[in-house]
Amino acid sequence: MIIIFLIFLAKALVLSRAFCYDKIDYGRELGKGLQIAEGRAKHTAMPLKLVLIDRDKLIAHGNWQEPLRRLLLGLYEYGVAVLDVSGLSELEKEASALLVGKTNQAAPAFPFADGLMIADCEESVQDARIWNASVLGYEPAPGRIQSPLPMIVEGFDEVDFYFLERVYQRYHHLPWTVIETQRCLLREVTLTDLDDLYRIYGPKEMTQYTDGLYEDRKKEEEYTKAYIEHMYGFFGYGLWLVVEKETGQTIGRAGLGHLEVEGEVQLELGYLIAKPKQRQGYATEVCLGILDYAKVATGFDTIHCLIQKENIVSVHLALKLGFQWEKSVLCNGKEMQRYSKILQS
Repeated sequence: MIIIFLIFLAKALVLSRAFCYDKIDYGRELGKGLQIAEGRAKHTAMPLKLVLIDRDKLIAHGNWQEPLRRLLLGLYEYGVAVLDVSGLSELEKEASALLVGKTNQAAPAFPFADGLMIADCEESVQDARIWNASVLGYEPAPGRIQSPLPMIVEGFDEVDFYFLERVYQRYHHLPWTVIETQRCLLREVTLTDLDDLYRIYGPKEMTQYTDGLYEDRKKEEEYTKAYIEHMYGFFGYGLWLVVEKETGQTIGRAGLGHLEVEGEVQLELGYLIAKPKQRQGYATEVCLGILDYAKVATGFDTIHCLIQKENIVSVHLALKLGFQWEKSVLCNGKEMQRYSKILQS
């Protein structure tokens, strides 16, 4: 299978074998999903609670495959309900206030706008847009979907709940939480984080060896908006916010970036830990988590650190993480020491 991202690409295998559909068993699993979703929603801000499918169209197009059925049956474990909309009349489809659970008084009611539509044709895409639901395109062969979609898959062998949740989060402009370490969460930056970032970058020594933020807040906001759209949106990674789990406090910034050095685009590891939290092992902890992520999520086989020779602390950390000095390079008019590490999966 090839998972086609209009924003980033990944590879997989396609299963073509058809699979039988058992309405009774599926209904039982759906009920479990409805019950668990109600509890999960209390602890997560705007979680994915509902997946919409049009089973009749999937069958008619030959797309009701085993991997998709297996995915849907497993979603209840994550508190996600699945609704087949193929039985809805055109009038019902146009009623955007329709709620899941209307035929089951014991089940919670979810607006369709809270859902993610798995659409294998243009008609299903348009249904989702009527409901303002997010959409994952499903197109084993091109031609049935004409609308541009952020993400399209050719199959479901390597699609899981977390993939669906990220499609949903992208649609609603929600930041991804990408990495969890023992003490920290690394998540995407939003405009509401700028106050924390200005606080962290404030002390003069914090920008001795790295670029600071724009003094003009509006310029920083414009830069952040573009970064969210083009770096996170296109590559799926970037510099993330470091949040201390125990306190919920933002304590730094760390992640991955691209840098062109001597005509070569390189994957670069970067980090910045707030002054009060330095020398407590946070940089080592989050960088180890980032390296594990980089092995499986970037497509690069080597990662680099560009460090000024005088930055002894960062040199020490790079060596501790298994980087080796490679050579001196000129970057943006500054002589930098390039340290490199092979990413082994």
